[in-house]
Amino acid sequence: KDYGISVSEICTEYSLKLIKLYFDLTGRFLLPLTLTSIGVDLLVKHWDESSMDPKKLIGTETHTERQWSNRLGRYVRVKDTPYVKKLFWSYDFLRECYHGGRNEQYYFGPQKEDIWYDYDLQSCYPSTMSLIGIPDWEGLKFIDSLQELFSYKPVDLAFANVDFEFPEHVRFPCLPVRTDQGIIFPRKGNTTTHISELFVAKGLGCRFTGFNEGRFIPSKRDGRGNRVFQDFLKDCVAKRKEHDKGTLMNLFWKEIANSTYGKLAQGLRKRRVFNLEEDDVKDLEPSKVTNPVFASFVTSFARGVLSEIMNSLPKDKVIFSVTTDGFLTNANEQDIVDSTKGVLSRYYKSARVKIDPNQDETVYEIKHVIRRPLGWRTRGQATLDPGLKKDLPSYLTKDDERVVLAKGGIKTPKDMDKSQQNDRIVKYFFEREPDTQVSMTLGIGIRDMWRGETDFVDKEVQKTLSMEFDWKRKPLNYGELKVRDFDPHLIFDTNPWDSEEQFFQIRSLWEEYNKKSRHVLKTMNDYDQFAEFVENKLSLDTISQKYLRTEDGGIKRLRQSLSIAWRHRKCGTHINKNKSFGLIDIFPKKKLGKKEFAGLLNDYLEIPCTFKDVDNVRNKEFVPNQVPNTEETRNKLMEVKFHLFPELQIDQFLAKESDWNIYTSGKI
Repeated sequence: KDYGISVSEICTEYSLKLIKLYFDLTGRFLLPLTLTSIGVDLLVKHWDESSMDPKKLIGTETHTERQWSNRLGRYVRVKDTPYVKKLFWSYDFLRECYHGGRNEQYYFGPQKEDIWYDYDLQSCYPSTMSLIGIPDWEGLKFIDSLQELFSYKPVDLAFANVDFEFPEHVRFPCLPVRTDQGIIFPRKGNTTTHISELFVAKGLGCRFTGFNEGRFIPSKRDGRGNRVFQDFLKDCVAKRKEHDKGTLMNLFWKEIANSTYGKLAQGLRKRRVFNLEEDDVKDLEPSKVTNPVFASFVTSFARGVLSEIMNSLPKDKVIFSVTTDGFLTNANEQDIVDSTKGVLSRYYKSARVKIDPNQDETVYEIKHVIRRPLGWRTRGQATLDPGLKKDLPSYLTKDDERVVLAKGGIKTPKDMDKSQQNDRIVKYFFEREPDTQVSMTLGIGIRDMWRGETDFVDKEVQKTLSMEFDWKRKPLNYGELKVRDFDPHLIFDTNPWDSEEQFFQIRSLWEEYNKKSRHVLKTMNDYDQFAEFVENKLSLDTISQKYLRTEDGGIKRLRQSLSIAWRHRKCGTHINKNKSFGLIDIFPKKKLGKKEFAGLLNDYLEIPCTFKDVDNVRNKEFVPNQVPNTEETRNKLMEVKFHLFPELQIDQFLAKESDWNIYTSGKI
């Protein structure tokens, strides 16, 4: 009873405070449904008070049309606010320029001990938003060439679709390619994005192999009052500083500034949400300030700044992972300072000063410092050795700031502190097995609360643990590393994929590899088995792949093809090596028996084979080039030729060698 009363009191007090705050800020007596909706209202109010027409800024216009109302039995006038014609005609193209943040894991498993810094871009999205000038939507025009594209500045509203190819030495290509598994950054491909990322790519030596189309919207950025969001964000920062850090009002103004970006992108990508009023799941509608140009600019410029800094770091420094607006690296502060001198970084510095005059031009801030990280996938990092207090800058004083933890969707008990959660995640990683199940406590959703007329309560669920690599990058070098009392674990670093097709293929092959039985990558042998499966699949045509076994598929296919060829005395299998393996009863023209042939393969050539295996192919026709072209199958065929069939035509068995594979090029 006491608990129920206190919860009600807290909700009531909070609601009253927000109603009063909203009334003081807008003059409207209302409890907004969401905090972000307050931000939109305050932004529109700011524009009105600054004599800036919100519709002109966003690129919409008011239309009134007559529609028949079945309820009223007559025509009624309905207002709509579509985008102006020129923006509407290019809406789909500009929406395709909008992508999410850059999220990649560059290293799998435990890393070496060092001082690892977790850097974040300071006020990332508000800073990039403040760079946007006032657009002239009626001036929107097509860009005709690469030459015209690069005549614009990185802060102009210029967008393009291009084909590209980065030099092989570029560690972190910076042009996004969207997939159903998020965006990736391959070495070559096709991208639709803002000029800021294209500008960084050009500086990295990227070759643009095709220009397909582009758009340019003129914008005014000179002098005070000629930025769409700058003065509003400056006002939010000033109001936030009026309140102590961590207080409700301090957090309120921080959230208003940070969440406004989300409203710019609302509705650009399909997202289903539960609608309380209609008791149904609906598509999330665009907000009053949704705009594909602004949303695309903000995310692209943020990725561009990160990419510029990452590619400017010394080559001997390791970037462990990147997450939206920051990355984990063993590069020290001086390395970062030296890497923030690029063109995009300079624009970013100027934006920081303009929205917060009391700030210096520092682009980054350190969030955590640790001694040894563990990583497995996007947004999946933990700490093996926490940072030492002597490693931390003076403004980091909490123990939590010596632990990096991103659980990658894994839920841990709520009563654990950050250090305990971290230890649980580390234990999960090193002790995981293919069928490991973990118990997770999840809060029920709004739909279940509404329909069940229940309070917000927890439910226990069992989930299969998934802590494998997400394959957004291609493994490069591998090895094993022992940490604490755990068994040595697989580690590898990565390179970018050559193309999005390779990424699609590897994701598909990993799913197929786990279809009948799940696998984990914990040892070099685990990795080698999957790499062999990949090469087996890639070296065969589509029809052959359909029947290729997951486990030891290459050797099993070799056994089958050899048996069929031998049954039909084809491809040189009709001539035996005299006294093969020292057996005096084998001579060149002897016709071997099924049991004898199976025994030679199984006992002497180490190709698992039984009488039944040989007998099962008696009605099959020999089809050439059906054996995966792998190192293992090539070596086995050479052994067969040397020891058993001296006239064996090896090329009749092997499929075309795959164009690529995931065998690693070296050891760590």
